[in-house]
Amino acid sequence: LIGYLGEINEEQLKRFKKADYRPGDYLGKYGVEEKMEDYLKGIYGGKQIEVDALGRELELLKKINPVQGSSIYLTIDLDTQIAARIAMKNKIGSVVALDPANGRVIAFISSPSFDPNIFSKGVSKGDWTELINNPLHPLENKPIQGQYPPASTFKLITAAAALEEKIITSTTKIYSGETFRFGNRDFRDWKQGGHGTIDVHRAIVESADTFFYQVGLKVGVDRLAYYAKGFGFGQKTGIQLTNEKKGLVPSSKWKKEVYKMPWYEGETISVSVGQGYFLATPLQMANAYAAISNGGKLFLPQIVESVEDIEGRVIWQFKARETGIVPASKETLDILKKALYGVVHEDGG
Repeated sequence: LIGYLGEINEEQLKRFKKADYRPGDYLGKYGVEEKMEDYLKGIYGGKQIEVDALGRELELLKKINPVQGSSIYLTIDLDTQIAARIAMKNKIGSVVALDPANGRVIAFISSPSFDPNIFSKGVSKGDWTELINNPLHPLENKPIQGQYPPASTFKLITAAAALEEKIITSTTKIYSGETFRFGNRDFRDWKQGGHGTIDVHRAIVESADTFFYQVGLKVGVDRLAYYAKGFGFGQKTGIQLTNEKKGLVPSSKWKKEVYKMPWYEGETISVSVGQGYFLATPLQMANAYAAISNGGKLFLPQIVESVEDIEGRVIWQFKARETGIVPASKETLDILKKALYGVVHEDGG
């Protein structure tokens, strides 16, 4: 999240010629250090002095006082960040926590991580080789660069699509057995014996695969893609960090362009439960769920709370920025919220 400093190189010296950098300077090369470099940098001081032929000082012509760089305050809540770090000890993955009301990032963890100090003194060949060959990818900023099949967390989007398209209502009951037969293949549920005949509320509470196979099939891949994009998938959130990935929302058009092949309905079954070609970043998923929570607003996730100069004057302040509205009515979002409550409060959740 914070990133690291590194010594300026020749190419950067040429590129930032007007920005008063000098050989040997350090500048932000990743994370907040890079994105907020203009604020963190400060200004060199100096004197312009007239000298005689022997180099003796005759007169001070001009003096510029040095200016210290500004202070950056993050939106991160320290207690939450520490709790997340402890929870992720010896685990691979990420933790993202957002304030749904405004997009503030409260916790942001990528695990395993790396020691940023090794970059500031010039990373050795051995350290660099170890980092890039590590199969756990410590240099990958997993909340924004890790692209994963969202699996059952995507069932909320399938549910929203089915409700909005009037394929189901809150009272529609569907038999959700141990398997769903389609073509010559059985698509299995995680639960032995299945879930019986259930509505969308219980389907979300129990994470019923065979319910969503059937519902997703009726929605179709292209309408699923429409709703997925409406919830912020398949595009960058715009967070102020380096190299954010946009994930992948598959559609029949996408498959034809990429693979020169038609879309098969069996593939829709996989997409309806967040598998197959579908890819999302943890930050995208957190942002989509925040929108379900707050009534449908997608916010730009932000990590900087404020910037203050050396005198303590605020020169930049956090402002919540809405980036979109999800394609779901209040009634649909209320159904999803009640079901999510049920996931942790009802029997079988």
